[in-house]
Amino acid sequence: MKMNKIIRISLSGGLIGILTTNPRRALDAAIDKQNQDGWNAIFFERHKPANIIVFIGTFYHIW
Repeated sequence: MKMNKIIRISLSGGLIGILTTNPRRALDAAIDKQNQDGWNAIFFERHKPANIIVFIGTFYHIW
């Protein structure tokens, strides 16, 4: 039987997060660690924020 595993990668937010966090590096590091543990990455889903202010800012940024 094949088992699934879900992980969530947290990134720093705000101005400090923009300056100090590289999302690509964080994703690559998490994938590498899980691959070493024997898991395979097959699906990525974008995080949906629960904060209405962040949601509105993201919505207007896309449109």
